[in-house]
Amino acid sequence: MPIVKMRAEFSCPLERVWRTVTDLEHWSWRSDIRGMWSNAGGRSFVELSRDRTHTYFQITAFAPRRWYALNMESEKLSGRWECYFSQAGAGTQVEFTLEAQFKRPMPGFLTAVCLRRRQKQYITDLRRALEVT
Repeated sequence: MPIVKMRAEFSCPLERVWRTVTDLEHWSWRSDIRGMWSNAGGRSFVELSRDRTHTYFQITAFAPRRWYALNMESEKLSGRWECYFSQAGAGTQVEFTLEAQFKRPMPGFLTAVCLRRRQKQYITDLRRALEVT
């Protein structure tokens, strides 16, 4: 399964980055999704993408302000997404790891390119959201 790791630094407190990433009710800053619904306990949720694909997520790790991990499954892909949070001076560093496989066969390098594009978009949207709030 291809793995894409990316680091990003944000010039705001770790707590604020953590809250933005893990808040399942306030997702409108994401440009790649149309909707999100979580279960009553908040351990799983569903995202509806712009192309109307449902992706099901199960939270597998939730260590406040340190580690957030999810398993994901959709008709298009399955895999795992993890975030490690750390203080970086007055700001925050996050290491994102996306490990996924598209269900429709494609060459490994193409899968990595698609995953990298998704992760870059997420980071761009997150940066924009943190600048506004």
